[in-house]
Amino acid sequence: MNAPVLIPEFDRLGLARAFEQQLEGAVEIALSLPPHPRDEEGLRAAERAVGLLREMAALSPRLRLVTAPAPPSQELEADAPVTLTLRGPRAAQGGVHLAGAPAGYVVPILVNAILDVSRGETGLAAGTVKVLAELRNPVTLRMLVSASCADCGTEARLAVQMAIVSPHIDTWVLDAAQVPRLARRIGGTRLPAALINDICWVPGPQPELGLLARVLMAGT
Repeated sequence: MNAPVLIPEFDRLGLARAFEQQLEGAVEIALSLPPHPRDEEGLRAAERAVGLLREMAALSPRLRLVTAPAPPSQELEADAPVTLTLRGPRAAQGGVHLAGAPAGYVVPILVNAILDVSRGETGLAAGTVKVLAELRNPVTLRMLVSASCADCGTEARLAVQMAIVSPHIDTWVLDAAQVPRLARRIGGTRLPAALINDICWVPGPQPELGLLARVLMAGT
């Protein structure tokens, strides 16, 4: 029996066009699956994620889907049905990761992250880029989003682009419903919400300078 098609034909054509026109370098999508799915729902989510990513990778020769070891976090390994790491052509890039099977508004977050990683360039202000280039201490930026949160994409993209600019920033975009332990610790009652280096909590949407200030506060 053939696997069901997860990307509708109209969306497939639009994605293929976007990848053809905007992918500037090869992107590797490293997929990690937990050794033991937490339940039947987690197993189905993982299967859907694998199918979606295979269909997406098939749309461009510049996309490559590979398997990777389980994430280095017991919270993620226990909760998230899948985790993704995006690796682009720019060696100076920090870590760009997503946790949870992409669905709803998280799918465009993933697509934009792939495009940004492929370019190795961002739409961040020149002042932001200059400041982040001088960052020397490691920063882990956990951005909590939701498949039903239409307003989460802008800030998630800021977090991803900051990791593209600085090799010292490790950004995780987390689907709150799929990482309940981390969601409780981050306190995601108002999304998006961020936790930076486990010391700086950022509730609600932030402008670029607001998020930058908190990254610098946590990283100095």
